[in-house]
Amino acid sequence: MKRYCVYFMDFDGTLFDTLDSLVEIYNAGFRYLGYEIGREEASRYIHVSLEETALLAKVPKEKALKWGMLIGSALETDAAINEVKPYKEVGEFLGKLKVLGLDASVVTGNTVSHVDKVLRHNGLRKYFDGIYSGVDYKPKPEPDCLLAGIASYRGLAKKDAVYVGDSLQDVECASRAGIDGILIDRGNEHPDYRGTKISSLLDLFA
Repeated sequence: MKRYCVYFMDFDGTLFDTLDSLVEIYNAGFRYLGYEIGREEASRYIHVSLEETALLAKVPKEKALKWGMLIGSALETDAAINEVKPYKEVGEFLGKLKVLGLDASVVTGNTVSHVDKVLRHNGLRKYFDGIYSGVDYKPKPEPDCLLAGIASYRGLAKKDAVYVGDSLQDVECASRAGIDGILIDRGNEHPDYRGTKISSLLDLFA
């Protein structure tokens, strides 16, 4: 597989298995509305912004602000940070990048604060130059947060950068930014996808 100079990595579902933790985080908001959601609903929301989640879940406008604040607060708790676990190959993958002298940054729909805390908790922050969030820019698949990451590497040619993510909006984001995108599909959820697809981050070195 082609070797790139900079690997931009999605966070949720790519580097870390966050679904179980996000069920509880989302429910910090949904309990305020009088009900809870399960893994299936959370898996729908994990790839969209909080604003779009509110629309999909039909959160009443007059309750949306507090609903979002409750979710944001839950995201920063020690319980939420501790529950998130890296996929089994992540440590080996990042070690290989370091040995090869290749760079990496995170481009995510999650918050910079949460991602930073999770990476530090797992001893992995040292492997990433930066964290760029769709919360601070326009949410993916808009390419703004990815373009900000690319711009942070002075002189980086787009042909030397790649974005790796677990959703179709991630590879669309890469396309809109003008760089290669690679879909990581551990559970073969996208069997008809015709672009470059891997089932483990270590496949990037194949």
